[in-house]
Amino acid sequence: MPSAFLLVESIAWESFQDEVYYPPNYDSEGFIHLSYNHQLEWAANKFYAKAKGVLALEINLGQLGSFVQEAPAAGLGLFPHLHCGLPVKSVVAVHRGVRNAEGKWVFESV
Repeated sequence: MPSAFLLVESIAWESFQDEVYYPPNYDSEGFIHLSYNHQLEWAANKFYAKAKGVLALEINLGQLGSFVQEAPAAGLGLFPHLHCGLPVKSVVAVHRGVRNAEGKWVFESV
């Protein structure tokens, strides 16, 4: 199973100290939006365009089993959704987004 990524604002993740992460919209959505590698920069620029800093948490999907389900997004293919909180132990790497010359988020280490 491929890796997936959870986008978070840098300040939120850097101050987080628990074992399971729930993004602010979890209660209203009922799941956590993830992205595959080829969707990552699109999602960062769509949903975090005005953020001061953004991180892509690389997640080992194999550790999450049936809690991960894919759902289509209008013309963008299948996106993974996590139907539980994110166990911090399933995060295998943290990639920092940087702005390119056009001001768009890119993740050079992904």
